[in-house]
Amino acid sequence: MNISDRNLCFEFLMRVTNRTKEEAQQFLFTLGKPARAGLLKDAKEWKSMGYPVRGAGAVTAPVTDPERVFETPARSTPDVEGPARKKAKKVLFSLLLPPAELEALRTLSDETGETVSSHVRQAIRTYLKGAQQ
Repeated sequence: MNISDRNLCFEFLMRVTNRTKEEAQQFLFTLGKPARAGLLKDAKEWKSMGYPVRGAGAVTAPVTDPERVFETPARSTPDVEGPARKKAKKVLFSLLLPPAELEALRTLSDETGETVSSHVRQAIRTYLKGAQQ
């Protein structure tokens, strides 16, 4: 599956199944090769239909074959009786990068399917881990 096919699958999952980009990425990467091929086939069919969106009245029949239904991975729900889990807070921070470095990050993001921000955060974690040793 090349980058444009992967991006088409992401767009299909986000627009038709109302997933976030992160959920679409996680879902796609948990599928095996045959299921990915089936999803790509459905995404290409969806594209040929003019990118209809669920609920817009454009889709009269399901895009996937009934025999190839892709299940969403179960989301973990917090334990009602257990202590509330705190999310790690992220703080907005802006930085200036040389255009070539930003373009390299965008290319890497397209290849891996992860956001530029996640690559920047990983690089910072790696750098800080090395600085502490």
